Amino acid sequence: MNADFEAIPFAQIVMDGIQEMVFIVKIGNMSSITYEFISKTAMENTGLDESALGKTLREVHGEKKAAHLETLYAEALESRETVWFKDDYYTAGGEKRWSSTRMTAIVNEAKKYTYVVSVVKDITKEKMEEAEKNKAWKQLEEGTSRYRSLFEKNGDAIFTVDTAGRIRTGNLAVEKISGYKMSDLIGTDLADYLAVDNRVQVADYLEKARRDAPDDFRIHLVHVSGKQIGCLMKMIAIKINGQTTGYYAILKDMTELDKLASKYAGSEERFRIIAENAQDVIVLLNELGECLYVSPSCKTVYGFLPDEASRMRPFSFIHPNDLARLEAEFEQSVSSGKACKVRLRVLHQTKGWIWSELHGTPVFDDQNQFIHKVLILRDVTQQRQRERELEYFAYHDSLTGLPNRRMLSERLTAEIDAGTVFALMVLDMDDFKKINDEWGHETGDAVILEFSKRLSNAIGKSDIAARLGGDEFVILLFDADTEEKVRAAADKIHEALERPWLVKGINLKVAASMGVALAPFEGVDASNLFKNADRALYEVKKSGKNYLKIDGPNVKVPR
Repeated sequence: MNADFEAIPFAQIVMDGIQEMVFIVKIGNMSSITYEFISKTAMENTGLDESALGKTLREVHGEKKAAHLETLYAEALESRETVWFKDDYYTAGGEKRWSSTRMTAIVNEAKKYTYVVSVVKDITKEKMEEAEKNKAWKQLEEGTSRYRSLFEKNGDAIFTVDTAGRIRTGNLAVEKISGYKMSDLIGTDLADYLAVDNRVQVADYLEKARRDAPDDFRIHLVHVSGKQIGCLMKMIAIKINGQTTGYYAILKDMTELDKLASKYAGSEERFRIIAENAQDVIVLLNELGECLYVSPSCKTVYGFLPDEASRMRPFSFIHPNDLARLEAEFEQSVSSGKACKVRLRVLHQTKGWIWSELHGTPVFDDQNQFIHKVLILRDVTQQRQRERELEYFAYHDSLTGLPNRRMLSERLTAEIDAGTVFALMVLDMDDFKKINDEWGHETGDAVILEFSKRLSNAIGKSDIAARLGGDEFVILLFDADTEEKVRAAADKIHEALERPWLVKGINLKVAASMGVALAPFEGVDASNLFKNADRALYEVKKSGKNYLKIDGPNVKVPR
């Protein structure tokens, strides 16, 4: 191992590189709780310094805060288990921040010393981003069918429950974590599968979700075997037209993370245990970018043994196109002394370049000279794929795959702003309700799907067909700057619809009415253009359907 690395205590290197605030206190008795260790990040954020080491809580803090901390440390000591709580604090500059704290009691073999390790994570950013998270979650409210692949393949257990907390369905991970068959769970209360202490809290969780104030809760899920599994649960309201119709209950298995926390202690060897059992890859670089340490998880995540990765040329594991951006982030990070986060491509031994998220934290010596950088790398390939799928569903119709109202509106506005000459055609299927009523919605959906295919095949390559919902479609015709060209385009669509229809063994006759507005016109925006086309469509519907009408003084043209 590199001599420079061996000369620096491993614990100090990791603790100065970690982003969370870490406090270690020694407890002789409840009136003698003294600070044994305060990480660099904690000192920077709280205003404490090394003068606090060896002093009691009451010597460092006021009576009220000291009493509050003593109560929390007593709870951690008494339970001998990890204690979680959320709190707020003020930085050295007086700024109010929010935090999530994990306390773990550590007792030595001789039972003479008792330590409590507190790892404090700043969650201010998460709170500020909660509104954005809620917005993203609400995109799932249109139905699980649109997001079925995300729902079923999610590694976390996801229940859907009704407003009374009864289970309606769940993904594959539910069966895996609970040991029950989904058929046995449906119709039963979710609370019945939680530890007794958690059951009374379910109503509070649902109420917070209903008020769009979801939070993370630590609970214990009772496995079919009777074993309790520690989980992190989040409740999300499912709303349709502003009304809450049910909830998503998302459970993340915290077993491995809890085991990892239980191993935590104040020795170098135990710090190494954390690094070597972390699922993310931990890399320690010197000022030249050379690897001083690579955690064993590198083999699992990227296919390289730690020794192989350590021998690679500096940054050769980063995609060349991402290297300049990473170097700029590193330079800014070292200059500011703050951590950086970059999404980039990292080399996998067999899979090639895979998308990863890199967290880099600079480490400085006593003279404030940069000496090392701690990197934490995580494979985000699946996360990126989920983001792409969510983005696709946000802009496309779930049944036909055509652009939806949102994409059409953005494109329409852009074309009007650019002064593009085009025609907006609104189509409405004639008597579609009769098809639904006579043959059912499954047949109706099949007709909608076939209708969208015929439209797409009948228009030009540069034209855009979109579905607004129901049996209403819109086409942007870019090679139709005259009424004659519009009629020619309408003729092609009409010919496509006149071909025989055989849907699910049923012979059908399908026609459509069309209303058209031409753009651009001075002062006409997207909304008014739609109104003009809708007005033309309305006149066609009123006059007998299966016609084309171009908005303006033009006469109706029989189809």
